Amino acid sequence: MNSNIFPIFTKKEMKHLYFASIYLLFSLTLFAQQSTTGELPPEGIDITGHVSAKDANYLTYLIPDVPAYYWRYGCGPTALGMVLGYYDTHGYSSIFSGDASTQTAAVDQAIASTGHYNDYSLPLDYYPNLLPDLSEVPFGDEHPNNSIADFMNTSRSADGNYYGWSWSSDIVSSFEDYLSYATTYSGTCHTQYLSSFSFAAFM
Repeated sequence: MNSNIFPIFTKKEMKHLYFASIYLLFSLTLFAQQSTTGELPPEGIDITGHVSAKDANYLTYLIPDVPAYYWRYGCGPTALGMVLGYYDTHGYSSIFSGDASTQTAAVDQAIASTGHYNDYSLPLDYYPNLLPDLSEVPFGDEHPNNSIADFMNTSRSADGNYYGWSWSSDIVSSFEDYLSYATTYSGTCHTQYLSSFSFAAFM
């Protein structure tokens, strides 16, 4: 990786970015909501995942060794990609092709494939101007699902999603469906309210 193009993350920075992503992932699953942010991180979090001092309480517990991936055509697919990247580097090595500890081209394609971008991200649309993409009728002119973003229905205008948007209600099924598609593993996940558990249990 060329450090003139991409910053080199320290382990601490990677943890911060992961926590911001997992916080988003869990917060989106409270109700069926859409993630509505894009390439720029939310207020209080910089591009490298640093959280501002006013949000320092969120950093009490961080799960180590989680890969930090740049936003890839959707917050939901990117956050779920980091979770799957963690498992890939902790005993389930065929979730992604090659080394998942960094954001390789293979990891990018697993998060959101070129087919996904061409069929659903394009034409690029932003609220409030939703533009039709290949998720609309006639059906069958789009590529078969082959990435996390596909299984999460990210950016699909037929689901009311603008470029990079996803519904939280699609997170669980996208996790299960991507594993079934890409691996010999089977797995499930479930949603929890942030108030119902502590990250201390994972430390």
